[in-house]
Amino acid sequence: MIVSTDHKFIFLHIPKTAGTSIEESLYEYHNIDFSDDPHHEMLSYYDNMSKEEYDSFFKFTVIRNPFNLLYSTWSYYVKQNEFDIDFNDWIKWRYKEHYTKYKHLSDNHPSDESNLRITYYMNRHPQTFWLTDHDGNFIVDHLVCFENLSEDMGEIADKLKLDDFYLPHTNKGQTYGSKYLDKYNQESIDIVKEQFKIDLDLFGYSELQDQPEGGLWKGQIKGKSLNDFGYNIPKGVKLNVGQLPYGSNDVIFRYYGDKSREEHLHEFTHRNLNRRLHSLHMDVDSVTDNILSLESRLEEEELTNEEVRSLMGDVLSLREREMVYKRKIYDILKLLKL
Repeated sequence: MIVSTDHKFIFLHIPKTAGTSIEESLYEYHNIDFSDDPHHEMLSYYDNMSKEEYDSFFKFTVIRNPFNLLYSTWSYYVKQNEFDIDFNDWIKWRYKEHYTKYKHLSDNHPSDESNLRITYYMNRHPQTFWLTDHDGNFIVDHLVCFENLSEDMGEIADKLKLDDFYLPHTNKGQTYGSKYLDKYNQESIDIVKEQFKIDLDLFGYSELQDQPEGGLWKGQIKGKSLNDFGYNIPKGVKLNVGQLPYGSNDVIFRYYGDKSREEHLHEFTHRNLNRRLHSLHMDVDSVTDNILSLESRLEEEELTNEEVRSLMGDVLSLREREMVYKRKIYDILKLLKL
């Protein structure tokens, strides 16, 4: 979660929707009086601010095709922790079976118990529930589609006048495209369609293609409620939208303990400068790899003049980006020496 009181925005980070990269790009605008815990629910801020204060912020997040989201979640949390759970078995376990079925996988190390619970609960609920209050009213202003991330985030950076905005590759996941759909069997497809029906209907996602098409929301969600889209909530019924990823997060402001605010600010700044430095080095490496790949294609004899010009234009564009990243690295190294 990033809260900027200067540029007046709140970014909500739904896990595995490129949130780490976006948080990294927005850290320099964050007010450290607010927690930077990555997975606060928006409801924490809605409940702890006055209406006037809350409404003064531009609230946005990123949503993703649930089929892609779940495959990415399995790839990151299950494979990274080396849990021996097949993807389709993992889907069935989370939604149709009890947690204890795979508890034996956490017997080897104490930390495995916590990691196994994360693999079971992470992104288990529709993304829609991150976006509403207990009465089903949407409390965010704008949704960015993961599938159109760079363009949409560029527009937001322009809107908020974020002059130094760049989108790094922190926690860069594999770009699955439509290939992830091949990993699903029919039972898993049916489970996701049942469990994430509200996301699929509302945002226009499906198992047939990665990109959203149509959807009940038609690109507008600010000031609306689930009732406006036909999801009628009976009077007196309250949605339980807390404890989505790790548990409840209902404290906004930091506790500094024995440290002064200035000491905490120095540590916060130093830590995040190093994080930016790391991600920028990753960006430079990625750009360099892409340049080498394009340059190798220039040696292909069957290329037409038009294809050569296109490749050269792509190389020049990447070279420019490489220089921008290297300049940012230089600036950060100077700040770290202060």
